Amino acid sequence: LRPVAYLGGLHADRQRRAFIDAHNSTAAVQQKLLTELTDAHANTDFGRDHDLASIKSVEDFRKAVPIRNYEDLRPYMDRVFEGNTNAMIPPGHELLMFSLTSGTTGKPKHIPVTSKFAETMRRGSNVWGISALRDHPAGWLRAIMRISSPMCEYASPTGVPCGAISGLL
Repeated sequence: LRPVAYLGGLHADRQRRAFIDAHNSTAAVQQKLLTELTDAHANTDFGRDHDLASIKSVEDFRKAVPIRNYEDLRPYMDRVFEGNTNAMIPPGHELLMFSLTSGTTGKPKHIPVTSKFAETMRRGSNVWGISALRDHPAGWLRAIMRISSPMCEYASPTGVPCGAISGLL
């Protein structure tokens, strides 16, 4: 297993280095991400309603998309849940599941999880994992217990799984 672990470690370490290198130009990285996200979502219903196509800066974004709670977004979320993914999800971002909140403030909420989001979460997990193993080398090739909950507790009206994101990742 050592050669396989070594190759996996090289891949994860490249991701960790890229993450750390990005901190040398945080503002530029954040601006690039804002542009990518607003460009990608500009033709969704949410994007058109908030004129994401015209956003060029963080200040533009703050004006167009003020902080709000889930209830303010519920009309879009409900449309996605019913199958109209273009309400909030751009083409090419496959809807994988709906993550459920714990329901502490009422009925659990459905949070769309896309392929792009899952990819980003996995990359972040790799950065964290390789950093943890670099700090604790005795952990290499040791059993690791993952704790997760079911990805599918039930399905949306269109058959999309609804459950815990830990079951997906």
